[in-house]
Amino acid sequence: MNDRERRRVAFHESGHASMAFLLGRAVDVVSIRPSDHSKGVTAHRGPRLTERERGKFGLPARLLPARVRRHLEASALVALAGDLAEQLDTDWEPVSGYIASTPDEQFAEQAAGDLTRMTRKEEARLAATQAKGELGSDAETAWKGAYVLAGAHAGQETIAHVGYLQALARAIVGTAQFARLVGALVPHLLANEVLGGRAVRRILVQANEAPGGKVFP
Repeated sequence: MNDRERRRVAFHESGHASMAFLLGRAVDVVSIRPSDHSKGVTAHRGPRLTERERGKFGLPARLLPARVRRHLEASALVALAGDLAEQLDTDWEPVSGYIASTPDEQFAEQAAGDLTRMTRKEEARLAATQAKGELGSDAETAWKGAYVLAGAHAGQETIAHVGYLQALARAIVGTAQFARLVGALVPHLLANEVLGGRAVRRILVQANEAPGGKVFP
């Protein structure tokens, strides 16, 4: 990839990671290292659903247990955040009025030392994610979740639900807090290509708690 494409992918993957962080999901690894199947990847996970909960897939959204619905909607929001985050790059015309700014010195210093060293578990997670083969697009992931939420009523209800999730994702990405999170993560990705979950969480926690940075709890 050329420098401009690497920067685009860094914003894209930082968008996935920042949305996952805000929604309380665990981020295991973020990478802009090209593989056979993708230019970048963000591995994240929500709560582990039980077999009984998974058996509820297919019911109309209003009948789903709250934990199952939150899991599906969060997965869709994380998927949608990648493309939207690309528009936070200062090279683009920002749609929200906010842009991701260059991180201050405290964030830049974090790029050195233990922070960027991945554990064996994080390396294994990256390898497993990249080995899955051709990954579906972000849009396909969002639609897949919406189809599950709509159940037997897939069709107009699915379209409406995806529209709702797209609007919600735009609203979250359009906040100053989200731009700050992305702006804190991008330079580390450009410098290191791959960040493990510990590094991602530390960077985002500090960015989120900085003065003026917190919008969501």
